[in-house]
Amino acid sequence: MIDVIPFSSCHTEQYGTISVTSLLSFNNYFDPRNAAFGSLLVFNDYKVPPAAGFKMHPHPNCEQLFFIVEGMQKCVDTLGNSVVLKPVTVQHITAGSGYARETSNYSNSVLHFMSIRFQPRCPHAKPLHEIRTFSPSLMKDRMLKAVSGNTAPSQNLPLAFDVDADVFITALERAPLTQVTPSGAKTFIYVVSGRVSMNQQTLQAGDHVRISGPETVSIEPSPKAWLIVISMR
Repeated sequence: MIDVIPFSSCHTEQYGTISVTSLLSFNNYFDPRNAAFGSLLVFNDYKVPPAAGFKMHPHPNCEQLFFIVEGMQKCVDTLGNSVVLKPVTVQHITAGSGYARETSNYSNSVLHFMSIRFQPRCPHAKPLHEIRTFSPSLMKDRMLKAVSGNTAPSQNLPLAFDVDADVFITALERAPLTQVTPSGAKTFIYVVSGRVSMNQQTLQAGDHVRISGPETVSIEPSPKAWLIVISMR
């Protein structure tokens, strides 16, 4: 089964000057028919103006990823970290037994980032924080495995997390992408920017696709696009 959901049909809410679009149920928005997709619990698209941010707040027991698209974000957390995240940076957090963070826009332009939460295989794990910044050349016309639940932690690629899933990022310019979702598996595809054609249907920035296998889709840039692809077992 293939479900294509346009950005315009997703729930958008304002937190002061901050705009948050939730692709799945989150915070004040709850729809029991849209509470999760496989192990994916939350997928939020944030746009934060200069000088705005979120004060120190706890995160629930989850595995969480942050993808910086535009601008810079400063993050201070209860593990003693104080970092500035830049574009094409992925931040991984195991919230586990207790974690809190404070974030703010660290630039003079709008900060655009994604916040993604997963159900961990083992709850109440020791909190963990790590980041990677990727070279755009690594994802040009290929699927870069940025985060994986099938690898041991290391300083190399990909980042490891405690989820039965792999998270890829790709910048399509010329080569098409074929995504195979086996029976019993799920795939979540988000168009971060640009435009693509999938099985002769046009998808624009903010649109997403939910696939329950067995299915195979062909994705072509039109003319180029940046995608996040989550493959769940």
